[in-house]
Amino acid sequence: MKEPNEISTDIAEAMNKIEAKGTRTQVASSPIKVTKISKSSKASLNEPNERAGNERVDAGLCPNRKSLTRALVGGSNADALDFVTENDQLALCPGGDNKSNAQIIQRYNLAAIYYETGGSSWNDASKWLSTTSECDWAGITCRSGVVIEIDLSMQSLSGKLPDEISKFSSLVKLDLFSNKLTGSIPLPYGKLSELSHLDLGTNLLTGTVPDIFYSMEDLVKAYFDANYLVGDTPKSICNNLDKKPEFIYSADCDKIDCASCTRGSSFGSAIGSLIGHSDGRRQVCSTYLWIILGAPVLVII
Repeated sequence: MKEPNEISTDIAEAMNKIEAKGTRTQVASSPIKVTKISKSSKASLNEPNERAGNERVDAGLCPNRKSLTRALVGGSNADALDFVTENDQLALCPGGDNKSNAQIIQRYNLAAIYYETGGSSWNDASKWLSTTSECDWAGITCRSGVVIEIDLSMQSLSGKLPDEISKFSSLVKLDLFSNKLTGSIPLPYGKLSELSHLDLGTNLLTGTVPDIFYSMEDLVKAYFDANYLVGDTPKSICNNLDKKPEFIYSADCDKIDCASCTRGSSFGSAIGSLIGHSDGRRQVCSTYLWIILGAPVLVII
C-alpha cells in the first residue's frame, strides 16, 4: 500500500500529464477519473439547453442545489422546487451572484402559481416552465428582468389564490379576472405596495375584503365584483376613494356594505365608482356613489 505522500505525488503527476494534453480531471480519493471535454461540450455547460421538458438537470454541476434553493426561496411547494432544482434547463445554481439568486426566486414563485392554480389546464400557458426567460411566459411582464405585471385573466385558473403572488414586491398590476379561484384574499397581498391595478373580479372568492391596502399609495383600480365576498368596504379602500376622484372600486353592494365608505366624508365629496365599471370586459350597469346634501345616494346608469 502506498503512503499518502506517494498518492499525492501520483495525483499531481497525473494532473500534469492531463493538462499537457488539454483535458480536465475529476479527482476522487480512488480511483482517479479523467474526462476529456470537447469544445461543444464546454459550450453546453455554459449555455442553457433550449430543449424544454422533464429531463433532469445534472446535479454534479451544482452540488446541494435542492437544499440551497429551498433555503433561498423560503417556500414549500414541492413541485415548484423540483422544477427549479431538477427540471429547469437553465440550471441556475443558488449562492452565486444576486441576479441569479433573484431569478431562481422569481421562477420558483411563478412555478408555484402555475402548480397551485392548475396550470396544465390553463387556456394559454405558452412558454411556462420552459427554458425561456420567465419574462416571456404568457401573461408576465417585466422591467429590467423583474416581474411587474401578472395578467392571467380568463385563463381558467382554479384553486386558492397563491400566497406566492405576495412575493412580487415590484408588482404594478395583478389581473386574475374571470377565473375559478376560491377561498379568501390572502393577507400577505398587503405587501404589494407598488400595486396600481388589482382585479380579482368574477371568481368564487369568499370571506371579506381584508383591510390591507394602506401601503398601496398608487392603487387606482380595485375590482372584487361577482364573487361571494361579504362585509364592509375596508377603511383602506375608503381612504383611496376619499383621496382620488379617479379611483375605481368595483364590488357587489348587495353583499358588501359599499355605503360604509361615506362615514365621516364631507359634504359634496365624490366617493368613487362602484359595481360593474365598464373596462371592456364587464358589460353591466355602472353604479356611482356620491355624497349629495351629506347623504349617500346610489345612482345607477
